[in-house]
Amino acid sequence: NDVRYTLSQNWPNPFNPSTNITFSIAERQLVSLAVYDLSGRLISILAEREYPAGTHTVAFNAPDIPSGTYLYSLHAGDHVFTRSLLLAR
Repeated sequence: NDVRYTLSQNWPNPFNPSTNITFSIAERQLVSLAVYDLSGRLISILAEREYPAGTHTVAFNAPDIPSGTYLYSLHAGDHVFTRSLLLAR
């Protein structure tokens, strides 16, 4: 099994109003994937459940938030990854 823990750059980026976020986990476990603004306020929880090992894609739809840079963060066990995304209206 060559699956690692990864959080890919969202695609498309910049986006309007939706984008896809792909992540991989090496074993079944509880995953939390959330979007925050740059001041750390929670914008949206995209996933908060158990996933099987492998690669998964979650959609983020943002029809009601302003243009700008946001952070998305994946928590899976002891692994934490954060990347930025750009919403351009």
